[in-house]
Amino acid sequence: MNLVVGIKPEWIRISWRDRETGRRNPSGAVQSKPISFVQAIFICLAPLYIGTWLVFLTLTIALNPSFNIYIRIFSGLFCFSILIAAAPSGQDFNNIHRAFRNSPAHSWYQVFLIFLSGVSMWVILINTQIVFPLDVFYYFSLIGIYFMFKFSFIGSKKVILSLKSRNFRRPHETKIRPFLRHQYKPKKPLKLR
Repeated sequence: MNLVVGIKPEWIRISWRDRETGRRNPSGAVQSKPISFVQAIFICLAPLYIGTWLVFLTLTIALNPSFNIYIRIFSGLFCFSILIAAAPSGQDFNNIHRAFRNSPAHSWYQVFLIFLSGVSMWVILINTQIVFPLDVFYYFSLIGIYFMFKFSFIGSKKVILSLKSRNFRRPHETKIRPFLRHQYKPKKPLKLR
């Protein structure tokens, strides 16, 4: 999930024993520093939604009588182990808090975009009566609407800034005077010899 949201993980650690007691305790961790709030949310909740898809897949195989009995037993055990282990770690939740604290204004902007995307998707689905065959398509639609709003706000900001900098009385001139260097003009002109 780090690679999906565009962050290179700093390190990946897998340990089979507890460092303090030496007992068997298989665990793993991925160290990353998400830049934005949405990246931190995606990384933190990755075990939940990836684990949910794996649980439904293995549960479907375990309850389907057309599969071999050994495959069904293995799928059931795998489903049970995912249910036990698929939980976000404390470090993941700390990353969410840290990313929100680093840029609160941008984080609230992203929360607003997520809310606006969810409401827009709900209105579109209610009015058009669209039903997707898989739940994954709802997630992809929500992500697409999110990026549509994000890039439309960025584009409208650029258009407004370009309109503010344009001089409509003299269209060939732009308001670049604040960016120019002031020239030194002496009070008395220099005498020519």
